[in-house]
Amino acid sequence: MSAHKESGFTLVELLVSLAVLSLLALVLFEGLSFGVRAWEHDQLASASEDHIGIIQTLLRRSLERSCPRRLAANSGEIPKILFSGTSERMRFLGPEPMSAGGRLCAPLGIVSLTDRRGSQLVLQRLDGNGDIVEQRTLLDHLAFVRFSYLGDRGWRSTWTGQTALPASIRIAASFQRNDLRTWPDLFVSPRISAEADCTYDPVIKGCRGP
Repeated sequence: MSAHKESGFTLVELLVSLAVLSLLALVLFEGLSFGVRAWEHDQLASASEDHIGIIQTLLRRSLERSCPRRLAANSGEIPKILFSGTSERMRFLGPEPMSAGGRLCAPLGIVSLTDRRGSQLVLQRLDGNGDIVEQRTLLDHLAFVRFSYLGDRGWRSTWTGQTALPASIRIAASFQRNDLRTWPDLFVSPRISAEADCTYDPVIKGCRGP
């Protein structure tokens, strides 16, 4: 009888083949994981940019339409504007949310609050006495938030007791380390020179509040 040689894989060849296939699968998996992580990073960055854009639009709308109402003044004095700003807080008259009635001029506040988690950028609706009626956190987990105001002599950190609104308002902020979000400095110039709901008072030569 003649011997018949059988074809097939030896155990060593099979093990080598499995090792190669495992290596190829690992390389493909790592490439796929990297692609997924890159896609998730791009999606998060895009969503963060959209959110920042919405917040800046809201702040721009509020500050551009600041109402230049003036306080009563003594005879011969120039009435002071109803606007108070520091590096961490602004209080002014601006457009009230439609949900709250939609009046043109209502007391608003934009403030920087700090706790153990970092700084927060907060929008407030105030009553006639300056007490908080409602507040909304616009951004949180910030490293810092700073407000500054442009006048005749350049930028300054406070704007109180003035006879006009600042020429421009800057809101600067930075997020904490490893945060994907970025905040481009926001510059806003108030545009209203006279209120639409103005009741002119010849004594103070300006609009008197309701």
